[in-house]
Amino acid sequence: MTNAYYHMQLSIRLSAELTRNEIDELRWHLGLGPRLHGPLQVTDGVNLFEQGPGFRRDDPDLAVALSPHEDGGWLLTAWQEPDASEIEQLWPLFCWLAEKAASSAADVDGSICLGRMRFADESEWTNRITVYRGGIEYPRLHGRPARELVPDGDAAVTNWESFADRLVLTLPRLRESEWTVVSTASGNGAQFCTAGDDELLCEILAGDILDNGQPLSDQHMAELTRLGWRMPSKSYWGYNNANWEMLMDPHATEAQIREVAQATVSALRDVLGIAAPQHLSLRAQSNYRGEEPDTSAMGLRIAPSSLD
Repeated sequence: MTNAYYHMQLSIRLSAELTRNEIDELRWHLGLGPRLHGPLQVTDGVNLFEQGPGFRRDDPDLAVALSPHEDGGWLLTAWQEPDASEIEQLWPLFCWLAEKAASSAADVDGSICLGRMRFADESEWTNRITVYRGGIEYPRLHGRPARELVPDGDAAVTNWESFADRLVLTLPRLRESEWTVVSTASGNGAQFCTAGDDELLCEILAGDILDNGQPLSDQHMAELTRLGWRMPSKSYWGYNNANWEMLMDPHATEAQIREVAQATVSALRDVLGIAAPQHLSLRAQSNYRGEEPDTSAMGLRIAPSSLD
């Protein structure tokens, strides 16, 4: 389990109530012992420390230990270098560890911090791996911030072509329960969120009024339809609204993402009449505590208020 981009530290105190079988099973998941006969509590094949042909116990960059704690119970510590897919495969083990954690390991809200992650060239361990109400809250693992993929990533966006390019980088980085809105002072614009089944829900925020205050005409609505936007009788979420919607498959190719970005630009510029992307401000929200969607490449000013 090696990767040049991420380092992961785990440190979790486990309950003294662990049974002998649970300890032995955990040792197998940690690569410290043989697999038990019979059914396992954690999904079969979830191994923190792989022992394949390239495994070296003396590798100084990889370590795992399970030892009795001086105050009772057990202490699990590890240093690993996983990639994003391996982190997801470890979720059943992480949830099980949280269930078996000592009561002293829980924060006041009931969450359990199992450890932290950082990029290989970072010095601070700021990204927590947390289990909260049976779900995993983990640091984003897309790579470096999106702005670093743009030659002028720290500069403000100046034209619609650049806006589309930056949107192509931003949309795949939205995780479930994250929202990004780009809008003018009048409220017209677009919003994006990852919904059920990892589909990306894209919406044009116009209602019946253009950005210049004029009504949305039949011609405007026909143009939105031609661009691939639809006005449903009810929104994706099941209630009435006036947003035009488009769903993007979670496995969309870059070319398909670019089509959505271009359809967004055409709707904002040609239908809503927004003269330039500089007229837009950005708001973003995540349900992952302490995190925000990676909108660093967008080059838009941040709106002062949070999402409702």
